[in-house]
Amino acid sequence: MLATKLTNAGLNEVRISVKVEGDDYPSETIEVIRSVAGIIPTVMVEMPVIPGTLETMKKLFVELDEAGADAINILEFLYPWVNSEKYANRGFKVKARPYRVLYDYGYAGGLPVAGSGEECVELLKFAADKKLSMRVHFCSLENKLTSQIFIQNSSVLLTDHEVMSPKDFFIKSARAYGSNALKAQKYLSSKGIEHVTSGIRTEFHPKYISEIKGLTEVAVTYNVAEFEGNQKVIREVKIDLVKPEEFDYETDI
Repeated sequence: MLATKLTNAGLNEVRISVKVEGDDYPSETIEVIRSVAGIIPTVMVEMPVIPGTLETMKKLFVELDEAGADAINILEFLYPWVNSEKYANRGFKVKARPYRVLYDYGYAGGLPVAGSGEECVELLKFAADKKLSMRVHFCSLENKLTSQIFIQNSSVLLTDHEVMSPKDFFIKSARAYGSNALKAQKYLSSKGIEHVTSGIRTEFHPKYISEIKGLTEVAVTYNVAEFEGNQKVIREVKIDLVKPEEFDYETDI
């Protein structure tokens, strides 16, 4: 059998995509999975979840589990950069605010289609409720993008007024201007806290935002490491203006 020969030659994983057509999917693909499960060490299915196919996907999950699939990686269905009119004709729409931070991300798949991510989450719940044997992983577009930022920023040696966000992995700092900068500088200096003052600007660690009394407005900067030739540079890509009295470091960073 071909699967046995490939395994003996060193193949240890195969990934198969199942194409959903309306309310159904090709049964022959399920049979292929059934025939190689237990021979090839890892048999994995990888496919996007098209909005409106939730019940079909639930049925597919059960069949894949019974066929011996080890895992399924469900992907957020993406609106393509080209030939988008075909998607529009099928009623697909781009998810609202697909990017929280606009940046030159390397992943070129497109933009997430509205409703796909929600159905992916429902499938995770379904697999848990049914106690399926196969592993289920949801790979969202956000996961791909934050992974890129983590890789770029993880090797940066942070200053005392910077923090790498545990949520989106951008390097962040707080920045006050004008009269706010003077208030921040006075407080931070009195506490011996590291900060940088330049003209009418004071930059400091975001965890001190809520401690400084009298601030009316503070900027939180988003930064990412890039390479220009052989030189690493830090690029500022976004600024959020926050109200200090409403800012919560644990949830907002």
